[in-house]
Amino acid sequence: MRRVPLPGKVDTALGIFMTKKVLALFAFVLWLPLALAGDDFGAGLAAFNKGEYGKALAVFKKLADQGNPDAQLKLGLMYHYGLGTKENDALAFGLIRKSAEQANADAQFQLANMYLYGFGVPKKETDPDLQAVQWYFKAALQGHADAQYNLGLMFLAGKGVQQSHEEGVKWITRAAEQGHPGAQAFLGSYK
Repeated sequence: MRRVPLPGKVDTALGIFMTKKVLALFAFVLWLPLALAGDDFGAGLAAFNKGEYGKALAVFKKLADQGNPDAQLKLGLMYHYGLGTKENDALAFGLIRKSAEQANADAQFQLANMYLYGFGVPKKETDPDLQAVQWYFKAALQGHADAQYNLGLMFLAGKGVQQSHEEGVKWITRAAEQGHPGAQAFLGSYK
């Protein structure tokens, strides 16, 4: 691979060394806020696990407002279950969707469940079952065993997707290979 010298710089060992230093500094500057947010997230989880839902809610809200997908998911679930706040499925749906759109497999799975069971789904949605399948599929491709199992069941039932025994068993088998008990029980009784 041919290296292209930096504009106005001679391609020397010193120039390469300085470029690496600048890139390392840039990576640190980008990493630092994420690391600090991780500490806040850990504090939010600790509060949540102690049952201090008001404190956890405040931490997750701050991080969710900053775009943290894990905090968006946790905050959405707190609104869904009414932990530290009143139940609000519309708000929960929006937060979980934001997290799911950032490729958070757990959020994709939860969003699919919300579509499937109608929790907080906007009235303008025309085919919630199809949306559920699409979100289960995204999470399943990331190896989410619960999503793989549910996607398999959707294929077997023909819910939101054209019925396919072959596809259903394929996804359930993938979940079973990861130790999913429901998938293993299904396959055990299936064979």
